[in-house]
Amino acid sequence: MNLINSQSLYTIIQRLTILGKDKFIEEEEARYARQIVSLADEIVENDIELVLLAGPSGSGKTTTAHNLRKELMCRLMGEGHYVYCLSMDDWYMSADRYTMPVDEEGQPDYESPDCLDVPRLNRDLNDLFAGREVSLPTYNFITRRSVESGAKIELKKGDVVIMEGLHALNPMIHFPDDTLRSLRVYVSPADVIVDETRGLELSNQYIRLCRRIYRDRDQRGSSEEETIERSRSVNRGERLYIAPFLNNVGVWRVDTLLGYELFIHRRELPEEKELRVVPLSKITRFDIPEGSILREFYKV
Repeated sequence: MNLINSQSLYTIIQRLTILGKDKFIEEEEARYARQIVSLADEIVENDIELVLLAGPSGSGKTTTAHNLRKELMCRLMGEGHYVYCLSMDDWYMSADRYTMPVDEEGQPDYESPDCLDVPRLNRDLNDLFAGREVSLPTYNFITRRSVESGAKIELKKGDVVIMEGLHALNPMIHFPDDTLRSLRVYVSPADVIVDETRGLELSNQYIRLCRRIYRDRDQRGSSEEETIERSRSVNRGERLYIAPFLNNVGVWRVDTLLGYELFIHRRELPEEKELRVVPLSKITRFDIPEGSILREFYKV
């Protein structure tokens, strides 16, 4: 399931042909940036205090959260307010505190919300919005231990918290104070329609996989086969832990597809047969602008 409107490969190719490489990239980045501006408008105009931002792996949610923070800081800092960006990952429990949940095949379910210290997460958020100082944890994925980061925050009236994570749409994150103004945001690239009559598409799951294949190979030393194998768990986590909440009223959507990325995936991942519907072009990863969400996956 994807609440983001689909895009057409034919239209993307046409726009590249008409606009040329540089203008096309500029317009795609601008389209994404306009969504961040609109989201910031919604937050400021409605005095939103907490933004819960979710997206599956490879969606660009981390960069989107930080881009949103920058946009909000530009608007609120002059009024003496601050915007905090927190990652739900830091509330993972130490491995010795719980029994790792497993999936249907008996494999570790790292995506499960049971890996999170939900009581502490809710307590910390509630303390924050009650005006109390909160000590922030941090999670070491190598040692699988949660420790105190040493950082402490205390909100002032008018401050905003952005909490990003896989489970940010889950109603397990709750607040006893009904007056808290919150907004839930879903981040994902659009599906790309290749041939509507034959039902052919490059799905958002596949586009996110392409992003992760390059990132994992380039930054983590993982093979394509290893990333594809992990995608089974990623897709299962999306199906179980995000999809059930996508139709909840008031979920804001951000499309992180940048049309020009298809041409980069085509060039950088020649072994991917599904990408052969995308023509080769002069666009390379070196054309990705500074600050783009694609820099999360393609380091240049």
